[in-house]
Amino acid sequence: MGPYFLGTWYGGVYRSYDNGDTFEQVSSGLSNSVPTYLAQQSDGKIYAGQYWGGGVDYSENEGDQWYPTTFPLGGINGLGVDNYDGVYASAGGLFYSDDDGLTWSERSNGFSSIARINSKCFAFSESAKVYTGTNDGIYFSENNGEEWIKCLNSGRIYNIQIFNDKIFASTYDDGVYFSDDDANSWSQKNDGLESFMVNSFAVDSENHLWCNTAEGIYRSSKDLVSIGPVSNNHKDIFIFPNPCGSNLNLVLPDYNFQDVNLAFFDVNGQLILQFNKKKTEFVHGNNSLDIDNLKLGIYLLNIIVDDRFRQTEKLVIR
Repeated sequence: MGPYFLGTWYGGVYRSYDNGDTFEQVSSGLSNSVPTYLAQQSDGKIYAGQYWGGGVDYSENEGDQWYPTTFPLGGINGLGVDNYDGVYASAGGLFYSDDDGLTWSERSNGFSSIARINSKCFAFSESAKVYTGTNDGIYFSENNGEEWIKCLNSGRIYNIQIFNDKIFASTYDDGVYFSDDDANSWSQKNDGLESFMVNSFAVDSENHLWCNTAEGIYRSSKDLVSIGPVSNNHKDIFIFPNPCGSNLNLVLPDYNFQDVNLAFFDVNGQLILQFNKKKTEFVHGNNSLDIDNLKLGIYLLNIIVDDRFRQTEKLVIR
């Protein structure tokens, strides 16, 4: 594993080869002493964005020596490297480079005037979507920033992280936003937080989310990161009979779940019937649901257990 790097205000860049036990300053050649933002390409090339005055510098020898890129402006607000080593940097507009910082093109189309000058952070999905957090919410692009579309209307976004296809965003005063459907919809995950000023995220080895807030550091009580679909091959959730009449039997995972949400949709995607049940309403084994109100036809049943296991089944009522 390569070294860790730390950007500071008025302290330059620091490097650690021992997992943060000790650091050494590696700032030779930097434009100035406030490289607040750092980003690294797959070949190890590091970029440093200077918050006050300077532009974007780079190092090809693990920070031993830094050199300026041709970035046209000073005062970097955000910096990121995508999955294809393209570099994004914002300063009075958002700029993109696909040639290691040799040339830059402005790509702010679709931004509001506030977002244009205050794009603060970036995240990159496996599907090549780019997300940027601004003082005017979150925007995404599917064409390397040539066109931006707003997907979350909120205040200032501090940080965006994508874990297992789930998007988490920290805000200045709205706490944590969460999306598990590619940013089509968002919810807030703020239960237990005493301060909604969340600066950054981290994930531990058990997939718990840690939040750095104005009132201290918090850890999620549940595994929020590895929430995801359950393979039908594992046979964790069963429904029978199928086709069905007025009663549907449900077999749930054999673990200590807390609650279950079941939603029935027709072929047009319209929600027809929904159950929200707590663990105390179930017994181990088969659990019968009264679906006598459903008309004859084909439905999709969406089953969510503890926001952890998700499964969709086609159900025929006859």
